[in-house]
Amino acid sequence: MPRKNQFNVVSIVPNKHPEPPTKLTVDEQREWNAIVQAMPHDIITPANFPLLVVLVRHIVIADMLDAELKKRRTIDDRFIKIAAECREESKLIASLSGKLCLTPRSRWGANKAARMANKPVSRPWDDDDA
Repeated sequence: MPRKNQFNVVSIVPNKHPEPPTKLTVDEQREWNAIVQAMPHDIITPANFPLLVVLVRHIVIADMLDAELKKRRTIDDRFIKIAAECREESKLIASLSGKLCLTPRSRWGANKAARMANKPVSRPWDDDDA
């Protein structure tokens, strides 16, 4: 018996962003669309879907924690606990974003970094046109 596709994605159309899996909530689907629409078509592949699902879930959780934190008027034990949870969610979001190559720095390989390090920097005050 073939394995069921847990992401409910039937096919990938070249040069088209993938639709969010139907198992995601409305908020998670909104985050999915925001991420994939901002990226080139070839960055998000079916192999990345599990990580992207986890990422959008953490983003929604972080938003909920942030809303809860903003409601609190006093800095008490609960405030400190929520702040710590926000910090952990932020770390997870940053890590997953890097693993998915969503951040500009994560798309820099060693070769590009070396080229950029050797690239002369143009400075306005060095112009000879004046």
